Amino acid sequence: MFYYTYNEFLEDINKLAKRIKKADIKYDWIVAMSRGGIVPAGYLSQLLNMSTITTTRGEITGQTYQTAYLPIRQVSGNVLLVSDLLRTGNTIGPAKQKIEDNYDINNLDILCMHYFPRTSILIPKYYSHRMPNKHFVIYPWET
Repeated sequence: MFYYTYNEFLEDINKLAKRIKKADIKYDWIVAMSRGGIVPAGYLSQLLNMSTITTTRGEITGQTYQTAYLPIRQVSGNVLLVSDLLRTGNTIGPAKQKIEDNYDINNLDILCMHYFPRTSILIPKYYSHRMPNKHFVIYPWET
């Protein structure tokens, strides 16, 4: 297991916000994946001075991750979809697809704190750490 500290998170989220500010794209919305993405998205909204933030979620149905829910508010333009980690893409992937299929989106990028490139079907635009498959990340906001 990998215990991610609050201080590490603060350092990483500040670096990610600086990368976003330097990027060629201005985001209109932050969409947080419920549970894991809420804390990073909240910090990003403060650091990027954005008040257009909402949530969505994916749901496990049996052995599949096929169900996703639309964001609480209708989003449009350039969207940043935020999660704590991207291990397989099985949860965030359906949410991403549902948003793209149902709203007028110009661009949808993914941000996560920890990215597992060997097992993920998606590639985030922004991430703090590339992780080996062996690690299970414990975040400071988890009980």
